[in-house]
Amino acid sequence: MSLWQLEHPDMIDNILYGVALRNNMYLLTLDLEFRNFLKKHNLKYNMLITHQELFGKIERQDYKSY
Repeated sequence: MSLWQLEHPDMIDNILYGVALRNNMYLLTLDLEFRNFLKKHNLKYNMLITHQELFGKIERQDYKSY
């Protein structure tokens, strides 16, 4: 079932979510409503990250390269 069929109105979120899910990518977002929508419908949401989480991943990656 698509996000649109589940009545999520933001098509940009829907498209970006689909791309991230299909390509095993992170989706950078601050949209807590979207995250809660995914949780409510038991959909995968662990690829959604905030800018703070992204910065943490970048910092950890920098340490690994030394």
